[in-house]
Amino acid sequence: MNKKLIPVFVLFIVISGSVFSSMPQIQDNFAPYVENELIVKFKGSANVNSEINALNKIRQILPKSNPTEAEQLIKYTIDDSLGITRIYRISFNGNINVGNLIKNLIKNNQIEYAEPNYLLELSFAPNDPEYWKQWYLNNIGQCYNPPTCTPRIPDADIDAPEAWDIDIGSNNIVIAVVDSGLQINHPDIIGNVWGNSLEVNGNTGVDDDGNGLIDDYNGWNYLNNNNQLTDNLNHGTPISGIIAARTNNGIGVAGVCHVCKIMVLKVSDTTAFSESRIISSINYAINKEADIISMSFGGGDSQAIHNVIMTAHNLGIVMVASVNNDNWDIPIYPAAYNEVIGVAGTTSLDIKWSLSNYGTWVDISAPADKIFSLRNNSNLAYNTGTSFSAPQVAGVAGLLLSKDPTLTKAQVENIILSTCDNIDQQNPLYIGMLGCGRLNAYRALIGIPGTLLDVEGHNGYVSNLSSFTPGGTIYIGFRVTNNLDVPLYEVPIKLDTDSPDQDIEFDIYRIRPHETIPVNLHWNYQNSGNYNPFVLVDNLNIFTETNENNNRINFNIVIQEPLKGDKETSS
Repeated sequence: MNKKLIPVFVLFIVISGSVFSSMPQIQDNFAPYVENELIVKFKGSANVNSEINALNKIRQILPKSNPTEAEQLIKYTIDDSLGITRIYRISFNGNINVGNLIKNLIKNNQIEYAEPNYLLELSFAPNDPEYWKQWYLNNIGQCYNPPTCTPRIPDADIDAPEAWDIDIGSNNIVIAVVDSGLQINHPDIIGNVWGNSLEVNGNTGVDDDGNGLIDDYNGWNYLNNNNQLTDNLNHGTPISGIIAARTNNGIGVAGVCHVCKIMVLKVSDTTAFSESRIISSINYAINKEADIISMSFGGGDSQAIHNVIMTAHNLGIVMVASVNNDNWDIPIYPAAYNEVIGVAGTTSLDIKWSLSNYGTWVDISAPADKIFSLRNNSNLAYNTGTSFSAPQVAGVAGLLLSKDPTLTKAQVENIILSTCDNIDQQNPLYIGMLGCGRLNAYRALIGIPGTLLDVEGHNGYVSNLSSFTPGGTIYIGFRVTNNLDVPLYEVPIKLDTDSPDQDIEFDIYRIRPHETIPVNLHWNYQNSGNYNPFVLVDNLNIFTETNENNNRINFNIVIQEPLKGDKETSS
């Protein structure tokens, strides 16, 4: 059967505050919106009942605006008491002044309201003022680096805000960052740095925990063999910020795992350093029972490093490493070790970042280009390279262990690598060489073993407004309910028309816990006959359904040839 992919928009509008009894004030500093489009609702007295009527009406009201298309957003509903079938999306040719057009429209007595076609974000978003620059967390197509505005496509991200609807992290999860140090007092990470309790609560100048290191309050500097963790390279600080910048605190940026703790293990002030420091650092993380180790460096195969990595592996510590930036397929270690999750880099177009290494030894990919995070001197800045891909995976591992601390290392790895987004279509030259695809935090959290989810399709009906003759329009309606205590995202819906005519497939972006979404569809049969179309409400096939039998809605539709002599009419 032919497949027709169509977008379906489920719009939630929450209105708070005062209700205007007079004309509302129009502001030009709108939230992000679709360019050259407006959403317009006509008054009932305007007698607009079709898309061509709507387009002509706008042309009359705004003769110089050059409107090109009118789309009726709701063609049929079982309850039109609020006049929602009078809402249209109006497209214009050329660059329009949204504010001026809205002002002119609402002055007209045929218009109930007009507004921009907003880009709505229907999930948790932190109040960190620079969060909008973090496209790798939530990419809605925004220009995140004006005035350059790097090419990007919506949803080429790790779905962080969707994941945060499920879990934001736990301060019991410790992630060791083996790197160039950290600005410990950066205002956007204070409180998320691990503390060695025996030393923090002990005596200055004394090795209170007996590990041979004096006053290792937050980790250790294996370059200078002291407790000074200052980041002179500006590398470890942004990596730590990607993992666990303080989130929803009104400043700076957001971290993947909002309250996970960073253990700081400094190994260098330059881009090259000896493996001995790596071995000592990993061992420190082992001894202090870190849950995860993040490593943004690489080189040749070292048995010594592999030994200490095997030790961490045997103790169940999750390890993540970047694949480096040479644009070749030669294995880089530690990323290429079987015990480590090796992370390649992508862009905001979901394509391989130009310099990212690749190969069959890579496990997964994550955004690498223009990654906005913390910077020394309490600053913020963009960073590029696979060094900044690996900590995103480490952060998601932290979310998983926060949600379920009983998960084993193997389970965490399996969840992350079985729930990524396939990006083969965007990377035809690198199929099988970017790992499982691009990291998806939301799907990972939903993929925790034992998570029983249920989405239900029900209350299907065929509207009596349908025309049951060849070429006539069939209207059906049904409801989709999330029966769970967590939100569901990108729930696939498929209508099989039971004919050579086009099937319909689309996603419902978000269904809140215990929420019911009404869905209306329409299509045409070109030939007479008895048809048994059905709707399937699916669940990404990455978790276990509590009830596999409530996902299908069956219909019976009989299309008859008009009686000879009958004349069909349409309005």
